[in-house]
Amino acid sequence: MTEFGDYAARRQRSRIRAIGESLEEGAMPLGSYTMIHRDAILTKEDKATLLNWAKETSSTLP
Repeated sequence: MTEFGDYAARRQRSRIRAIGESLEEGAMPLGSYTMIHRDAILTKEDKATLLNWAKETSSTLP
């Protein structure tokens, strides 16, 4: 994400879309990561917040 602002608009939209899809599919965060970092497990509310962010951010990109 540190380089996100340097990406072309098309690539930014693609990355935001991928984040949303990963959340909807339950692929984020990775199970192997949450096994070690139990506090990284996302609640339904967390996922909804991130999905809303992804949708709002995607709609504001050129």
